[in-house]
Amino acid sequence: MAPGDIILLDDFGYLRESFAPNFIAVLACPVCGTPSLITSAQYSGAAPVVCGSKLCSGLFRIIDEAQIVYLPPC
Repeated sequence: MAPGDIILLDDFGYLRESFAPNFIAVLACPVCGTPSLITSAQYSGAAPVVCGSKLCSGLFRIIDEAQIVYLPPC
């Protein structure tokens, strides 16, 4: 995966069931590339996404299920 890539788990139902049903996609952080699971609220832009890496402080929102908008750190 390249930074910013999103892979929907709908095509991989067996993977989605093995992780947790509330996660719908895997996102590679657009800053550092660390993959992490995201929820439908994050994918639709209703909730911000925080990078899961201990070394990255990436904070962003996904708009229109494709565009990544960076948010200022809190």
